Amino acid sequence: MYAIVTDTSANLDSALLERRGICAIPFSFFDAKDEKEQTCLDTHGFDGEAYYENMRRYMDYLEAHSECGLVTSDKEGEWCLGDWCGPNILYPEKDITYCDQQVMLPAPMVNTYFMVKSLKQLCKIARIIGREADIPAYEQKIQCRETAIRAAYFNAFDGNFIMNVQGANAFGVDLGLGNRNTYPNMVDYY
Repeated sequence: MYAIVTDTSANLDSALLERRGICAIPFSFFDAKDEKEQTCLDTHGFDGEAYYENMRRYMDYLEAHSECGLVTSDKEGEWCLGDWCGPNILYPEKDITYCDQQVMLPAPMVNTYFMVKSLKQLCKIARIIGREADIPAYEQKIQCRETAIRAAYFNAFDGNFIMNVQGANAFGVDLGLGNRNTYPNMVDYY
């Protein structure tokens, strides 16, 4: 059983997103299109193993700041990957670019979404650098996190994550979560 975490009152800044670069930036190097490009990266001092280990340690850090499968905290006062998330569209008659809008997406949902994205990147990188033995543990963590996101934030009755506010369905769709209504609901809403 997973607890529903909806506290969005924390200071929403980009500190965790900046740390997310620990995974996203090296992954862009690993995601080279062909062997020639990867060889070029290797000859210019790109140490894939060192980056991989940093990424693994970052996942351990997020794991240590999790409850019930959701990433719930970081350093006090700086812990949301979603402070940049889409505008509040609850009132479409108002100008959606209005700056004084409340962030309604729960930080743990967005934080956990980015952890899952990073874990999926680690699976790909592990295959590239010959660390396939690490993949089952990542896949288990991915399954746990996706289950936690569904349990805490998905309404199977209408097919929406958190009433689809501020693009919540986009996070679920990107991870392959939701049901047959989730994507059409997102498209219809926006």
